[in-house]
Amino acid sequence: MAFHGWQIQPNSITVQQTLNEALSTVLRHDVYAVGAGRTDTGVHARQMFAHFDTSEPIDDLERLTRSLNGILYPNIAVNQVLRVRDDAHARFSATEREYQYDIHYKHNPFLYQRSLLWLWQPFEVADLNRISQRLLGEKDFSCFEKTGGNNKHSFCQVRLAKWTETDVGIRFTIRANRFLRNMVRAIVGTLLDYGSGKLSEVEFASILESGDRRQAGASVPPYALYLTQVCYPDTIFIANE
Repeated sequence: MAFHGWQIQPNSITVQQTLNEALSTVLRHDVYAVGAGRTDTGVHARQMFAHFDTSEPIDDLERLTRSLNGILYPNIAVNQVLRVRDDAHARFSATEREYQYDIHYKHNPFLYQRSLLWLWQPFEVADLNRISQRLLGEKDFSCFEKTGGNNKHSFCQVRLAKWTETDVGIRFTIRANRFLRNMVRAIVGTLLDYGSGKLSEVEFASILESGDRRQAGASVPPYALYLTQVCYPDTIFIANE
C-alpha cells in the first residue's frame, strides 16, 4: 500500500486516515489523530508521533498497541501508546525534529524508491560538510520553502547539518526546531548542486541570504527522505499507573 503523505486528502489514502480508521474501530468511537508533521507523498517516517483524545478509559495500552497493529497495513507500525497531559500536542509540543536523506552510487534493486541513485562523480563529504555549516543557527530559510505554505514566519534554528558516508553512498542528516514545507528536499538539492560544481560557496551563501526560492536548487525526490526523530519534553508524558 502506497500512501499519499500523512494528512487526510480527498480521494487518496493517507496515513492519518488509515490510523483514524484503526483507532475508531478498536476504541469503538470516532477518533481523530493529529500528527507531529505533514510528510509529503513518498517521504518515509522511521519515527512519528500522533496524539488523539478519547473519553473512554484505556486500561491496557499494550493491548491497544497489539490491536492496532493487527488491523493496520503492514507498512504502518504502532510501536507504543503513551499517556500524555491534556494540553500535549503532537505537532506544537515537539522541540526538535530530525530528517535523513540517503544517496547510493550503484544500482541496487533493494534500494529502489528508498534511496537516490547517483551515477555521476561521487561527492566529497568533507566539502559538503564545510558548506553545510552555513545552515547552522537561526536563519530565515524562505529560499528553501515551497510557495503556498501558511507559516507565520520562515525562521528555523538548525542545530545539526552533517553528511556521513554509508556502505552504499552518503547520508545527509539535519536537525532543527522546525522545518518549512519542502525545506529539506530543497536544501539537499542545492547542496548537491554545490557538490557537483554547479554552485560556488559564494553563490550558495547568496542563495541562503536571498529569501528567493527561485535561486535555490531543484528539490530532490521525496522517496529517499526519512523523518527519523521527533523530540518532546519529558514533562508532557504521564507514567502508566
